[in-house]
Amino acid sequence: MKRMSANSSRRGFSLTDLVVVIVVSCLLFALVLPAVPTSGLAARKVQCLNRLRNIGLAVVNYSSGANSHLPLLVETNLDPSLVTVPHANTGKNDVNWCITVLPYLDAVMFRLRWDQAATQAARFDADDTQLKILADLQKQVFPIFVCPNDPLNDEPGALSYVANVGYVTANYNTAGDRMHRPDSADGGLDGDVTTIADIPVKFASGVFWRPYSTRMSLDIISAGDGLTQTLMLSENLQAGNWSSTDTGSLGFGIDMQGVYPKGSVSLVLPIVFDLKNTTAGTDSRIGANLSAPKSQAWRPSSNHPSGAVNVIFCDGSGKSLTPEMDPAVYARLLTPTGLRYGQTEVDGSSF
Repeated sequence: MKRMSANSSRRGFSLTDLVVVIVVSCLLFALVLPAVPTSGLAARKVQCLNRLRNIGLAVVNYSSGANSHLPLLVETNLDPSLVTVPHANTGKNDVNWCITVLPYLDAVMFRLRWDQAATQAARFDADDTQLKILADLQKQVFPIFVCPNDPLNDEPGALSYVANVGYVTANYNTAGDRMHRPDSADGGLDGDVTTIADIPVKFASGVFWRPYSTRMSLDIISAGDGLTQTLMLSENLQAGNWSSTDTGSLGFGIDMQGVYPKGSVSLVLPIVFDLKNTTAGTDSRIGANLSAPKSQAWRPSSNHPSGAVNVIFCDGSGKSLTPEMDPAVYARLLTPTGLRYGQTEVDGSSF
């Protein structure tokens, strides 16, 4: 049997080897670490888009059972006790677009509870207990209604997503607005109360409206600018709550105050169009005024990388839009029937 030499031994790691391994490991860790939060943000952005898609599908499913009509931005209900004089509880049972689609988001039982509580709370003689029941329900957080990258997504009643309310001609970014509609007191599209021919033109600029003589539908959009060319939903860090009833909490649009002259019946954009409105001093650009309070920034925004926002079109498809996109292209994507009133068709490769 061959015996090992006395000088023969197993050689382990030297101190130099150990130092090299540690240095290489540190370098690899330094290279990989910055990608970890970035990949997390990207994953949450995808999750956000999936949630928006589900909401868009809920809107489409609602429409299929409502003669193609889309939900109203806010549907005004009457006092169930038949008191016609406005009082402190008036409007507590108004139904916004979020509440409308709850049954299509696996929240049928919650919607039934909300309907019952809101009906009682809207009475002129509602007591404190009835009002508290509704207030407690309004604190519910629905994961489907919030973006994972929204820093306020765990607040009571949180909402990250808003609906397309089209071209706004007064009170843009104003808190508590409930007047935005085609025939509102601001004078319609041209801002002149003495003209009425522009009212249906303003209706053609947005998708979600308060009650009006005509109701927007997927059929109207399909026959107009097309479902794939018309925005339905977006995200907004300054959205209100899912139970809110004011315009800024629920919708996004573009401030067009002063853009269209008196008597205008056209949606043709100026040759040089800017989302920064010099007449009103407002900014409708994606991601503008991120420090604004809730409901006081009526434009899309997000906490995603580069400020890109997820959007859903009226066919249910989704994608991201960047703050750098062409202002005129973005403006034309809001109009469901802009072609009828002079706008040019949007090239699908331009956004």
